[in-house]
Amino acid sequence: MSTATLTSAVADAIADVRRAFPGAQLVESPDGTGGAFVIVEPVELGEAFAPQSTWLGFYLSPMLPDADVYPLYVGGDVTGADRSPLANPAIQATTWRDRAALQLSRRSNGRDAAVSTPALKASNVVAWLRAL
Repeated sequence: MSTATLTSAVADAIADVRRAFPGAQLVESPDGTGGAFVIVEPVELGEAFAPQSTWLGFYLSPMLPDADVYPLYVGGDVTGADRSPLANPAIQATTWRDRAALQLSRRSNGRDAAVSTPALKASNVVAWLRAL
């Protein structure tokens, strides 16, 4: 495959993510094997966070729909509104795609590929983060 070629499932997933995050910019970087790295920005987190919006990143495997979207990442500068670090064992500071990031480890055990789409996973992880 050329570096610009995505599997049809990955291309469909990217279109679904665009619909799930209206008004956000989506940047896709094909990986050369049919998958893609995706960054969605901005993603609104709300008043409980500083900053109140950030980017969301993840990898779409060429094995979709039979692969989970895991892990997901947000900006490494995200804290509580009082600037306190996000204290949760599922959140770890790291670097992703040359960006300071917080890794959000939210594996979907027992996922059903027919129901659990990458757009739904991304939306659910953002909802989980907002609920902290």
